[in-house]
Amino acid sequence: MGAPYIVSVWAMALLVGGYLLTDYSLDAQTKAKSVANWPESCRLPVFEGELHVVVFMHPKCVCSRSTLVELKRALQRTKAAPQISFVFYCPADQELAWAQDELWALTEGVKNSEPMVDLNGDEAKKFGVQVSGHVMLFGQSNERIFSGGITSARGHEGDNLGGRMLAAFLDGENPPGAEPPPFGCRLFQASGMQQAGE
Repeated sequence: MGAPYIVSVWAMALLVGGYLLTDYSLDAQTKAKSVANWPESCRLPVFEGELHVVVFMHPKCVCSRSTLVELKRALQRTKAAPQISFVFYCPADQELAWAQDELWALTEGVKNSEPMVDLNGDEAKKFGVQVSGHVMLFGQSNERIFSGGITSARGHEGDNLGGRMLAAFLDGENPPGAEPPPFGCRLFQASGMQQAGE
């Protein structure tokens, strides 16, 4: 087995590995159609006359930590003080404590926030959400203002379009451009590690 063959195999492995890594990082679920207005039958608290940020998370999705970091960054950019709901998926066959782990604990200390367990993902389904890290902003009349992702890829922290758009909307601005999709694990699974998208 000569050196050229080994080099060729090595190069092919690099290409395939790079493709898979990029696919994992940039993969997003874009097929879900999120609601235009607040669902009438949902159990989340309603804040009339206030801005309301809703963040859907899978408690076992490690890349959703980046969503939390970027949410805090967006809140630092704005003078607004929105109400925030963190909605954590929990399979129907698990105890509620299954959802109340490290990621849940990291939401503590976020101003005006409250975490809740979403048993079987029933609330996420009402909002048309399928991916961990999906962020929605609702206005003072419960109309949807923003719906998408606030990270540039799965597990990536740093300045990004979604985070800037969210901060701008919170400040009453209307930034141009399409809302970036959320990047994260599928919500409705036990492990939280299967990447979103097809």
